[in-house]
Amino acid sequence: SFDPATGRANRFRAIMDASVTLTGLDGKLLYRNDAFHFEEYYEQESYGNAAQSRALQEETVAYDKIARDFARALVSAILEGEPAPKE
Repeated sequence: SFDPATGRANRFRAIMDASVTLTGLDGKLLYRNDAFHFEEYYEQESYGNAAQSRALQEETVAYDKIARDFARALVSAILEGEPAPKE
């Protein structure tokens, strides 16, 4: 969606697909998901006529939040997931 006052987006959707393989130090396959999917919506606060530097700071914070949320979802999937197939 967008903020009609500024004409800028205020809601974003992050979508990431990844192939994930987790192996132990001995080379044993612990977890594998060739189609790990992450999707989340994020709201951006409106600052009206905020300076461009403020927008860049917000963007950096947003990337950090998306990365943390992606990592959290991946760890949850690994902990809750089925064991890796036997090789």
